[in-house]
Amino acid sequence: MQANHIPSRIFQSNDPLEDQIQRDVLREISSAVTEQQKCQDEITRLEGLLAGLKEKDHTLSKHIRALKGTVSPIRRMPVELLREILAFVVHATPPRNNYHHEFRSCPQQFHPWSVALVCRRWMQVALSVPGFCTFRLDLNTSHERCCLKALRDRIRHFFAASG
Repeated sequence: MQANHIPSRIFQSNDPLEDQIQRDVLREISSAVTEQQKCQDEITRLEGLLAGLKEKDHTLSKHIRALKGTVSPIRRMPVELLREILAFVVHATPPRNNYHHEFRSCPQQFHPWSVALVCRRWMQVALSVPGFCTFRLDLNTSHERCCLKALRDRIRHFFAASG
């Protein structure tokens, strides 16, 4: 940005400036710095507004998802039908030969009991399915230390669920 009262020749030479031109340049610098600070202040203000709007958008998105979940058709599914589906899942899933893989969070694997983690209702229905809390354990396989704790916790859960 170049002020009209500052001659353009000063940008094309390294000659010393005349006193009046130097004063004009310094005044123009001061004015430009003030204007730049106003721009930076406005940017900061707008960034604050944008951050607030993004937070509001995120909050509204979560609220909309929660509300949509309350009118989902799956919530109206009769318990008897849900129980039949969960029973099919339990009996259709082949038992694992290596217990270690049961506790890996690998997206390609499916655990019959993971359907119980959908919601409290599904957990209650799943626990009412005969055979849901049974599993096959092969003690001849080697286990990593982290899986032993998971195994202990899972066994406690199964015993508690089985009554």
